[in-house]
Amino acid sequence: MKFKIGHTKRPKFINKDNEVIFEHFTRQEGKGQDSLELTETTPTQEECEDYGFVYDRRYSKCTCKSARGYVYETTPNIGSNAIDINLGLLRKRQNLAINGHRNIALRAHSFSITGSDGKINEYCNDSVISGTRGNATIKNHYVHGGSQQTDILGERQYTRVLFGTQTTNGDTQDSYINNDGVNFYPIPENSAMYFNVSVLAVRVGGTGSGSVGDYASWLERGVVINQAGTLAIKRSRKTMSNNGTISAWRPTAAIDGTNFKVTCRGATDVNVEWTSTVDFTEFRASVALG
Repeated sequence: MKFKIGHTKRPKFINKDNEVIFEHFTRQEGKGQDSLELTETTPTQEECEDYGFVYDRRYSKCTCKSARGYVYETTPNIGSNAIDINLGLLRKRQNLAINGHRNIALRAHSFSITGSDGKINEYCNDSVISGTRGNATIKNHYVHGGSQQTDILGERQYTRVLFGTQTTNGDTQDSYINNDGVNFYPIPENSAMYFNVSVLAVRVGGTGSGSVGDYASWLERGVVINQAGTLAIKRSRKTMSNNGTISAWRPTAAIDGTNFKVTCRGATDVNVEWTSTVDFTEFRASVALG
């Protein structure tokens, strides 16, 4: 198997215990200044998973088999550069579908992968990946990978998520992925993302000025970038349409640590439901962006 871009180790063989043994170049003492030889080595978790395998954290080893058996097993076929999913095993489980080669889903359920070299991170349930080298990083994540097999995971991809919340006063409050009250959208290190946020706000109750059914919509656009673990954002907003008393309402794309979020401001004694569809065009670099 060829070295992936950005990696100094590569899989060599799979032993009888289903462990993937890696190799890397080392300089041999006493054999000349330019003498390099491939020697066996142990990969990190990131190196293991980037080549499409599963890292067993209990035993600190790279394996072709899920440590807990939640998701899949693979057929050891490194020689042909194809780590194929055992679809026969998957058919025994509910709500799982993988079509393609070298895909991986870590301890997730109710997912779908169509393409190659895709990865669904741990517990990112209800996600969908298509294309090549796509990476789902949050629950209910839609991803289309547009990379080459030699690119790093998620190098070029389109993703879509939905945020939701309800406001009952004039304060600004956070909106969350899937309206779960917990999660924002994580921005990977050395990634730059153009975002397009389509926001719809609808009044559903309250005693303040205006009427139930008042509504407004906006577009928030800009770029968010993660430079060595520090996020920066530039954005703009455009009102698309509205009806009724909505003058105080306002959405804003924002950052929180290494996460992207949408904040929403309502009005006093007015119950407003907010729904935001966020489309990201991502470039994930193999070099430091800052």
